[in-house]
Amino acid sequence: MKKLSLILITCFGLTGCLKDDLFPSDYFSGPSEYEIEFLSGSFTGLTYKLTSHSQVDDHTNLVSKHIQKILSRPLLDDINKNVNSSSFLNFAWQGDTISGQFNAVFANDPSVPKSGDLQLILTNGDEFIASIPKGSIVDISSFGGPQGAIEGSINFNSDLDFRINGVNHRETASIAINFKIKRGPDQ
Repeated sequence: MKKLSLILITCFGLTGCLKDDLFPSDYFSGPSEYEIEFLSGSFTGLTYKLTSHSQVDDHTNLVSKHIQKILSRPLLDDINKNVNSSSFLNFAWQGDTISGQFNAVFANDPSVPKSGDLQLILTNGDEFIASIPKGSIVDISSFGGPQGAIEGSINFNSDLDFRINGVNHRETASIAINFKIKRGPDQ
């Protein structure tokens, strides 16, 4: 019996040591990454690959409400440098800290008919603004542990307000946002 206990302790002890050494850590240092693609409308095929340069966490787990909240500000284009620092993305979904499909909600008041907003302001003065509707499907493919990565997407149809060359326009558009963000604190 003592031999069996010693073998089990040794195996579990080695497994714990080996796990940390052989398998990659769940830690994600960021910055958060976003790919925003227009799937329909005048800008079909236009894609922005952006990162968040927030001084605070982009993700917050609102434990008592079972809501995951995303607020990324500013969103910047590190390659082309054509996205102004007043650009942002915010939305939330009702759900726990697991992967799966969830419904988008407004974090502070679930009765509000939208989940959040996307605002892209370009350095040339052009802009794209859309509300993210409540009930949009948020697909979380991976929900890492504390300080790990959350990966997923949200697709939605919305009125897109845009300004091009100083002229304001509005049309319905379909937008897809893929993201990889650092899991933030529980509140």
